[in-house]
Amino acid sequence: MRAKASRATRPIQVLVDVRDMARLMTECDLAIGAAGTTSWERACLGVPTFVVVLAENQSRIGAALAASGAASLIELSAIEADLRIAFDEIAKDNMWLQTMCAAAASLTEGAGAETLAFELVGESAR
Repeated sequence: MRAKASRATRPIQVLVDVRDMARLMTECDLAIGAAGTTSWERACLGVPTFVVVLAENQSRIGAALAASGAASLIELSAIEADLRIAFDEIAKDNMWLQTMCAAAASLTEGAGAETLAFELVGESAR
């Protein structure tokens, strides 16, 4: 991945074992990530994502994110071709990332723990 990123025509960083993921997600323009639970964190922050299903239990999440417009589904078996197509879409349509960002942000309110607590103790706690 690093070798491919170094040959890219646009600046791409490949980061491994980062210690401040939340900060990085708030600062990035686009993420490429698995269709696991981090998908909801990226959505909450409105991060446009190319999402890859890495395990069977991620299939429904990846499909749902793509259907909502919050992510572009990249097939692992065709990752190079699919990424090329997705990046071409960005180059053709400068609103594509903004549209994906808005769709992602609309999926979650970002107050899950608070909402759950209120649900557990009842509306009267508000």
